[in-house]
Amino acid sequence: MQLPREVIVGVNILDRVGEICTKQGFHGTALVVSGPVTYPLAGVGVAKSAAKAGLRVDHIIVKESTEAVLNQIIETTKKTRPSIVLAVGGGKDIDLGKLASAKASVPFMSIP
Repeated sequence: MQLPREVIVGVNILDRVGEICTKQGFHGTALVVSGPVTYPLAGVGVAKSAAKAGLRVDHIIVKESTEAVLNQIIETTKKTRPSIVLAVGGGKDIDLGKLASAKASVPFMSIP
């Protein structure tokens, strides 16, 4: 088990996600995993921040927590080879992003 490298809290923190990613050495592509409610509320801001920092951004909208959805995220992660998976939201969004990133051996960031 790896403990978080850094825990960051604060006002307008979503605007700093891209900066935090590049500071941690992540470049190339970021895969944003979020739900249909959370994506417009926070996922879009995370994606914009990552793009502003120079990362190419792909995203997956998670509607349900099933093995089929998990396998889809794993396959997408293996296919696109992002430098980091950014899971935005709550329970299922973060759990699926975390598990998929682990199965695909890609670093993970939780953005609750």
